[in-house]
Amino acid sequence: DQPPLHLAARFMSGAYKTLVAKASPSLLTAPDEYGNTPLHEAAISGHWPMLVGLVRKFATPQYKKHGDQINKRNRSGNTPLHLAFQFDHPDMVKFLVENHADPTIKNNEEVT
Repeated sequence: DQPPLHLAARFMSGAYKTLVAKASPSLLTAPDEYGNTPLHEAAISGHWPMLVGLVRKFATPQYKKHGDQINKRNRSGNTPLHLAFQFDHPDMVKFLVENHADPTIKNNEEVT
């Protein structure tokens, strides 16, 4: 079972607006069994509006206490930036770097 935000990201659902707007911080930052958060899933699927919405939400003071979500690693050590690059979403790569994604973070295979 995948959490609703993960499914919205994976299947590029239009319901993401309501989910992102109304979800608690714990749901917006919750990892699935692979350690992927909704932001990871948006980077994988190429769900541009959801990725932008989450990055902007994580930049607000309310979310600062939930850690550095833009650089959060999944179980493979991949950040959303790794995944956007891996799944060939160059606009997302650019946007993530412009919004403080760290391009020097290495995953579990020592790849940046």
